[in-house]
Amino acid sequence: MPRLSQKAANDCGRTILASLAARKSGGAEAIYAKLPKPPVAGYSLPQLAEEAAKLGLRLSPLIPASPLEGCDQNVKNSPAVRAHLRTIADSVNAGSPVIVIKRPARIAAHYVVVVGADDRGFSIYDPLEESLVRSSSAELAENICAIAYLALKVQ
Repeated sequence: MPRLSQKAANDCGRTILASLAARKSGGAEAIYAKLPKPPVAGYSLPQLAEEAAKLGLRLSPLIPASPLEGCDQNVKNSPAVRAHLRTIADSVNAGSPVIVIKRPARIAAHYVVVVGADDRGFSIYDPLEESLVRSSSAELAENICAIAYLALKVQ
Protein backbone atom coordinates (compact mmCIF):
# COMPACT_ATOMS: atom_id res chain seq x y z
CA MET A 1 0.00 0.00 0.00
CA PRO A 2 1.47 3.40 -0.92
CA ARG A 3 2.22 5.45 2.17
CA LEU A 4 1.51 9.13 2.52
CA SER A 5 2.41 11.25 5.50
CA GLN A 6 -0.31 13.27 7.13
CA LYS A 7 -0.01 16.92 6.08
CA ALA A 8 -2.28 18.56 8.67
CA ALA A 9 -3.55 17.63 12.12
CA ASN A 10 -7.05 16.95 10.81
CA ASP A 11 -6.38 15.03 7.59
CA CYS A 12 -5.67 11.47 8.71
CA GLY A 13 -8.90 10.28 7.05
CA ARG A 14 -8.07 12.00 3.78
CA THR A 15 -4.52 10.61 3.89
CA ILE A 16 -5.46 6.98 4.52
CA LEU A 17 -8.22 7.06 1.89
CA ALA A 18 -5.74 8.30 -0.74
CA SER A 19 -3.29 5.56 0.23
CA LEU A 20 -5.98 2.86 0.17
CA ALA A 21 -7.37 3.99 -3.20
CA ALA A 22 -3.86 4.13 -4.66
CA ARG A 23 -3.51 0.37 -4.13
CA LYS A 24 -5.68 -0.09 -7.21
CA SER A 25 -5.14 3.03 -9.27
CA GLY A 26 -1.77 4.45 -8.19
CA GLY A 27 -0.94 8.08 -7.63
CA ALA A 28 -1.67 8.55 -3.92
CA GLU A 29 -0.68 12.24 -4.01
CA ALA A 30 -3.00 12.91 -6.96
CA ILE A 31 -5.87 11.12 -5.23
CA TYR A 32 -5.17 13.05 -2.03
CA ALA A 33 -5.30 16.36 -3.93
CA LYS A 34 -8.74 15.50 -5.35
CA LEU A 35 -10.29 14.65 -1.99
CA PRO A 36 -12.05 17.49 -0.19
CA LYS A 37 -10.24 19.15 2.68
CA PRO A 38 -11.64 17.87 5.95
CA PRO A 39 -13.49 20.08 8.41
CA VAL A 40 -11.60 21.29 11.49
CA ALA A 41 -12.37 18.08 13.40
CA GLY A 42 -11.42 15.87 10.43
CA TYR A 43 -13.66 13.47 8.52
CA SER A 44 -16.48 11.96 10.55
CA LEU A 45 -17.24 8.28 10.04
CA PRO A 46 -20.10 9.08 7.60
CA GLN A 47 -17.83 11.48 5.67
CA LEU A 48 -15.06 8.88 5.57
CA ALA A 49 -17.48 6.28 4.18
CA GLU A 50 -18.89 8.75 1.63
CA GLU A 51 -15.47 9.75 0.33
CA ALA A 52 -14.34 6.12 0.29
CA ALA A 53 -17.34 5.19 -1.86
CA LYS A 54 -16.48 7.96 -4.35
CA LEU A 55 -13.06 6.32 -4.68
CA GLY A 56 -14.56 2.89 -5.28
CA LEU A 57 -13.81 1.64 -1.76
CA ARG A 58 -16.45 -0.03 0.37
CA LEU A 59 -16.16 0.19 4.15
CA SER A 60 -17.91 -2.58 6.04
CA PRO A 61 -18.21 -2.32 9.83
CA LEU A 62 -16.59 -5.04 11.89
CA ILE A 63 -18.10 -5.03 15.35
CA PRO A 64 -17.70 -7.47 18.21
CA ALA A 65 -20.23 -10.30 18.38
CA SER A 66 -21.54 -9.00 21.70
CA PRO A 67 -21.80 -5.37 22.80
CA LEU A 68 -18.73 -4.19 24.68
CA GLU A 69 -18.43 -1.11 26.81
CA GLY A 70 -15.43 0.31 28.52
CA CYS A 71 -11.71 -0.05 28.54
CA ASP A 72 -11.12 -1.92 31.76
CA GLN A 73 -8.92 -5.01 31.74
CA ASN A 74 -11.85 -7.43 32.10
CA VAL A 75 -13.39 -6.14 28.86
CA LYS A 76 -10.13 -5.83 26.90
CA ASN A 77 -9.15 -9.39 27.84
CA SER A 78 -12.57 -10.89 27.25
CA PRO A 79 -13.19 -13.73 24.78
CA ALA A 80 -15.37 -11.33 22.73
CA VAL A 81 -12.50 -8.86 22.24
CA ARG A 82 -10.02 -11.65 21.45
CA ALA A 83 -12.46 -13.00 18.84
CA HIS A 84 -12.92 -9.51 17.40
CA LEU A 85 -9.15 -9.04 17.08
CA ARG A 86 -8.96 -12.43 15.32
CA THR A 87 -11.63 -11.18 12.87
CA ILE A 88 -9.49 -8.10 12.16
CA ALA A 89 -6.41 -10.31 11.69
CA ASP A 90 -8.28 -12.68 9.36
CA SER A 91 -9.49 -9.74 7.27
CA VAL A 92 -6.05 -8.21 6.76
CA ASN A 93 -4.47 -11.59 6.11
CA ALA A 94 -7.09 -12.19 3.40
CA GLY A 95 -6.05 -8.92 1.72
CA SER A 96 -8.62 -6.48 3.14
CA PRO A 97 -7.04 -3.75 5.26
CA VAL A 98 -9.01 -2.57 8.29
CA ILE A 99 -9.43 1.05 9.40
CA VAL A 100 -9.57 1.61 13.14
CA ILE A 101 -9.91 4.76 15.17
CA LYS A 102 -7.03 5.23 17.54
CA ARG A 103 -7.31 7.65 20.43
CA PRO A 104 -3.83 8.97 21.19
CA ALA A 105 -3.34 11.54 23.93
CA ARG A 106 -2.37 14.41 21.63
CA ILE A 107 -5.48 14.46 19.45
CA ALA A 108 -9.13 13.54 19.88
CA ALA A 109 -9.33 10.69 17.36
CA HIS A 110 -7.08 9.39 14.64
CA TYR A 111 -7.67 6.98 11.74
CA VAL A 112 -5.04 4.29 11.14
CA VAL A 113 -5.05 1.18 8.96
CA VAL A 114 -4.27 -2.35 10.10
CA VAL A 115 -2.38 -3.88 7.17
CA GLY A 116 -0.88 -7.05 8.61
CA ALA A 117 -1.25 -9.56 11.42
CA ASP A 118 0.72 -12.48 12.78
CA ASP A 119 1.12 -14.32 16.05
CA ARG A 120 3.05 -11.37 17.55
CA GLY A 121 0.41 -8.73 16.80
CA PHE A 122 -0.47 -6.24 14.10
CA SER A 123 1.25 -4.00 11.54
CA ILE A 124 -0.37 -0.59 11.36
CA TYR A 125 -0.09 2.21 8.81
CA ASP A 126 -0.30 5.41 10.82
CA PRO A 127 0.00 8.51 8.62
CA LEU A 128 1.74 10.31 11.51
CA GLU A 129 4.59 7.78 11.57
CA GLU A 130 7.52 7.32 9.19
CA SER A 131 7.11 3.55 8.93
CA LEU A 132 4.69 0.79 9.85
CA VAL A 133 3.98 0.53 13.57
CA ARG A 134 3.88 -2.81 15.38
CA SER A 135 1.13 -3.26 17.92
CA SER A 136 0.38 -6.19 20.20
CA SER A 137 -3.20 -7.39 20.52
CA ALA A 138 -3.38 -5.76 23.95
CA GLU A 139 -2.13 -2.44 22.56
CA LEU A 140 -4.62 -2.51 19.69
CA ALA A 141 -7.48 -3.31 22.08
CA GLU A 142 -6.38 -0.39 24.28
CA ASN A 143 -6.34 1.96 21.30
CA ILE A 144 -9.78 1.06 19.96
CA CYS A 145 -11.74 0.38 23.14
CA ALA A 146 -12.98 3.97 23.51
CA ILE A 147 -15.06 3.66 20.32
CA ALA A 148 -16.63 0.31 21.20
CA TYR A 149 -13.98 -1.61 19.23
CA LEU A 150 -15.39 -0.44 15.88
CA ALA A 151 -13.33 -1.35 12.84
CA LEU A 152 -13.99 -0.82 9.12
CA LYS A 153 -13.04 -3.52 6.63
CA VAL A 154 -11.88 -2.00 3.32
CA GLN A 155 -13.05 -3.74 0.14
